[in-house]
Amino acid sequence: MAIKKETFLVQGMHCVSCALTIEQAIKKVPGVKSASVNMMLEKAIIEYEKPATPELMEAAVAKTGYMLIVEKKETMAEMNHGGSSSAKPARQSGGATEDTHDHHRMLKEAEIALLKNKFAVGAVLSVLIMVFSFTAIIPGSWRYALLLILATPIEFWIGWQFWRGAWFGLKNFTANMDSLVALGTGTAFIYSASITIFRLPLEVYFDVAAVVTTLVILGKYLEAKAKGSASEAIKKLLKLQAKTAHVILASPTGGHENGKEMEMPIEDVKVGDIILVKPGEKIPVDGVIIEGASAIDESMVTGESMPVDKKVGDRVIGATI
Repeated sequence: MAIKKETFLVQGMHCVSCALTIEQAIKKVPGVKSASVNMMLEKAIIEYEKPATPELMEAAVAKTGYMLIVEKKETMAEMNHGGSSSAKPARQSGGATEDTHDHHRMLKEAEIALLKNKFAVGAVLSVLIMVFSFTAIIPGSWRYALLLILATPIEFWIGWQFWRGAWFGLKNFTANMDSLVALGTGTAFIYSASITIFRLPLEVYFDVAAVVTTLVILGKYLEAKAKGSASEAIKKLLKLQAKTAHVILASPTGGHENGKEMEMPIEDVKVGDIILVKPGEKIPVDGVIIEGASAIDESMVTGESMPVDKKVGDRVIGATI
């Protein structure tokens, strides 16, 4: 039974604990051989075979409160159904399509825009809460009621992602950053709301709940922007990589001297393969020279414009020329 290796986009991660929770959920799906989740790239690399399917893994991740994005692949019949004869499937590259990369960027841009809007609203409401908390413009009971009205959207709209993450963490007997934020701000809000509703002669802490939630959202916004920029930079580097490699296959006698040369995608290259790199070509993968000598342009890695002489035993870097 063939083992598939695919890369999927993951939404909702913001700490190492999130990645570990997703990994554990995926590995529990029958048929999954291995799973590696990268929080910074927001991707999951999964090796699986039947009975595991992308849909089953998507459902398993959804139960933890995160989202594994499974691209729906159209069949030729579906593509031709609309009468469009020029429709073409997106080119595959390492388990992800070019459309997937665009989809990822669109999702990231939407996330950044939402966080920006949430921070803007939270900042305005937090300033108002701070002003009314430390000035006696309005009488006590009415002032507390106003603070409750101003703090509620911050706690339950702006901070909704923390409550959602904490709930799923509780369901799965795990704790993460969402649990901490929800516990801290929730305690301050519920305590203050109780004092306001029952008109107790105590101080309220709506300002704590509002400011902490808003500042954490600001951190999420800055983090999302940084991750988006890093992701785009990595994609540009990957585009410099060679797409295929000339692999020397072993001859029937067991040696490689007279072996057949075969061009194959770099995804199919395995550790220990012998690769022929011709003058002017990009080195497809990292490796060690076992025969020959040349000068290699490594400027894309080191920034050094002068070619570097390489000989047998020297290491070489993928995508250099």
